[in-house]
Amino acid sequence: MNTLMTIAWAIIAAVAAWGMTLAHAHADIARLQAERRKEVKLWQAEAARARAHAAQLAQDAAAWAAGLKQGREDVMTIMPLLVAAHQRLTESHQAAADMAERLADETLPCRNTAEPAGSAHAEPGCPS
Repeated sequence: MNTLMTIAWAIIAAVAAWGMTLAHAHADIARLQAERRKEVKLWQAEAARARAHAAQLAQDAAAWAAGLKQGREDVMTIMPLLVAAHQRLTESHQAAADMAERLADETLPCRNTAEPAGSAHAEPGCPS
């Protein structure tokens, strides 16, 4: 009977160890599955943020391209006006410079008064 009890207790111990190992394995599997689900949710959220960021970048790029096109059209439209205004400004500056030069020639006193009148070095328009 002692041998029978020992065999029975050995079988009971083996079944209990197997059950505890099985419970421990199920707990580990459940923990790993929870971690995996958490990581999947994390990467799904990251992917959603990346999609939103990509959509924003696409929208910004489209707005930038539209603004660039509009700016280019504005420059093309205004360029003839700028050229004309620059030409008028240049012509008016040239006219003013010519007039200032003529006035300066007319109003400046003769610089070389030591030359006798009618000499070859006398300045034209200076009184003799």
